[in-house]
Amino acid sequence: MKRLSFIYPLLVSFSLLTACDKGGDSNNNNNTSGQAKFVQSSVAGAQYLYQTGSPSTYLTVDKDGNAAPVSFTDDKGQTVTPEQMQVYNISEKYLLVESITLRISQASLQNYNDVILVDKATGAAHNLNVASTVLVSSNSKNYYTDKNGDIYVIGRVRDESGVIKINTTDFTAERYVEANSTGSMFVDRDGICCLSDDSNSAGFYGEEIQGRNCRLMHPAGQIYTLDELLPQAQGTKYMVLGPDAKTYVVTLLANADKITTACTVYKVNSDQSALSVSEVLSQTLQRYSYGKFFYNSVRNTLIFFSSAFSNNQIVEFNGTTLTETANGAEFSYVYPAKDAIYFYSSSSNQVVKTDLQFLNVDWYGLKPGQVTPALTSSKYSTGLLFYGQRTSDSKYVFGHVETDGSCAVDGEGENGASVLDVIKLN
Repeated sequence: MKRLSFIYPLLVSFSLLTACDKGGDSNNNNNTSGQAKFVQSSVAGAQYLYQTGSPSTYLTVDKDGNAAPVSFTDDKGQTVTPEQMQVYNISEKYLLVESITLRISQASLQNYNDVILVDKATGAAHNLNVASTVLVSSNSKNYYTDKNGDIYVIGRVRDESGVIKINTTDFTAERYVEANSTGSMFVDRDGICCLSDDSNSAGFYGEEIQGRNCRLMHPAGQIYTLDELLPQAQGTKYMVLGPDAKTYVVTLLANADKITTACTVYKVNSDQSALSVSEVLSQTLQRYSYGKFFYNSVRNTLIFFSSAFSNNQIVEFNGTTLTETANGAEFSYVYPAKDAIYFYSSSSNQVVKTDLQFLNVDWYGLKPGQVTPALTSSKYSTGLLFYGQRTSDSKYVFGHVETDGSCAVDGEGENGASVLDVIKLN
């Protein structure tokens, strides 16, 4: 990485935090706190963002390895570099930036009392109307986008916790439905929301929703329990995203032979005000235990995995039929990406990559070299990423895992700074 000394944050005048905008709102920005609005960020053209420091801040890294702190330009033309912020990669198009702290004098910091949505491609910044510093729950790892481009996260807005809907037309945020802040959820392309009080965001699960208090909400607001919609269904019920990013329910019941599994797939239907279910198919699967369900946007199918460590399978549902393949494999830790699903076993140091276009499976040992890596991925970017400390010089580095398992370094923390997370943008 090319060296670039830190640009010390510009001192932000108090007027930046208190000035009211009396002009037009050409950037569809909202602001209810009287602060100046951010209209542009420095992320356009960046290949990576990485998190560093305590308190947390972020740097952009371009394709040539040049690094610079993330900065914003406000509607008065001032450019400022936050002293602290938190960034979430919440959709194909947007980052969400919150917990922003600005320096208003040599000895004084002040919170920027709003949350920002940032366009990854253009860097355009949009204030949301939340009048608070935090929107996303720290437990939330799953973010979903409907057919209108609106984004859903678990969080809190105006003292209301639950699933939060971010409208990307007028850049506002409202609670969509009340939910447990440590629970799990997904929202399909039509706005049907599936919820559970149990978490599926610890890295051990797919996108399936199961467990305590499973329920579904129609976009008009009517809430159903899963048992209410499927009172007679046998086995473990999983609410999943299937073909066309729509909601399905898969039930799995181990057969008495302890070898095979009875599988039934139901489609969740929606009219203008109500939900209903209809059975699509019922089939015997050739393994005994299954889990980790994912919507495969590349093939527009649902895939899930047998959880045995031998004779593994991938099961694919295309909307009408179930197909079993004999080349699947899965481990405890799962890292979904835009092009593949990666499984990792810490005990064997093995990575299993399932390509989402052809469902090919590759096995390889992780070869970290001189790096002690932490792994990460996003369904909005390709590849398996890592970050960690290099033993030879104690520097913090980040990069991607090659197809042979080696860890290719793409950059390092500026001036010896730590690297605590990495987001791939391009």
